[in-house]
Amino acid sequence: MPPALVNVQAVYDDSNVPCTIERYFHCARCLSELREGRDERGQPITPISARDYSRTQIGITPRGWQVWCARHDCNITTITLRPKAQPKGGR
Repeated sequence: MPPALVNVQAVYDDSNVPCTIERYFHCARCLSELREGRDERGQPITPISARDYSRTQIGITPRGWQVWCARHDCNITTITLRPKAQPKGGR
């Protein structure tokens, strides 16, 4: 197994962690359904925000992170992390 590329710490008490997200990832198919007001089966969708409609899963892959749409069972994006370059001389 390759060395870890990132140290992930689970935070269960999020009362002191503010949301600092500036841009969100959304599934293009979900956004299209919201604009049209109908899901992929043609059923009407109650007006709702993209945040509330989305069913995303975010997880760690062998090379970074993946954002997955559980509603449509498709990839939204992958984020590849590169190992930090080691300085010359091993320092």
